[in-house]
Amino acid sequence: MATPEIESLSIPALPDDLLETPLHYIAADHDRLRAVCAYLKRAAREGIIDGASAQRLAAFFRDDVKRHFEDERISLYPALLSRSADDAEFVQSIRKVEAFHAASAMFIDYLATHLAEIPHKDATRLPPEFSELIADYAEREYQSLAFENSVIMSIAGVRLKKGDVERMRVGMKARRGLPGP
Repeated sequence: MATPEIESLSIPALPDDLLETPLHYIAADHDRLRAVCAYLKRAAREGIIDGASAQRLAAFFRDDVKRHFEDERISLYPALLSRSADDAEFVQSIRKVEAFHAASAMFIDYLATHLAEIPHKDATRLPPEFSELIADYAEREYQSLAFENSVIMSIAGVRLKKGDVERMRVGMKARRGLPGP
């Protein structure tokens, strides 16, 4: 039986100038993560992954996703929490997302390690257990992203002040080794 073809995944870098509007940058990062999740779901369903894509995914999880979680944990969520002290339900929602990210961090390390071990060439069959793990991760991440986009990012656009956004911009640029103001 011939090995089915699976498309290659491209994960475009976000332009540095998008950091000038940190909420837009985070939203664009969410878009990239949704595209990654869609690819993972297809790979899991078909039980096969493109080797070059696996390498790109490993690097994306090791670097971009971890930095994204830091952007939210260090810059976005503290700013939102300071503006939402009187909204206990929203504060609890942020805490739940933070807990999900903390739990995901170790799993993301596991994914990155195993994806990096896939040969660079052609397509590789995925063990059924790994297919199930990546499908489960992708589904959980989709749900988290949907909540973050529809609730957290919407409220951030309303509650954050110019100074909050400026501190986010400076911090996010610093995490990427870019000059500040």
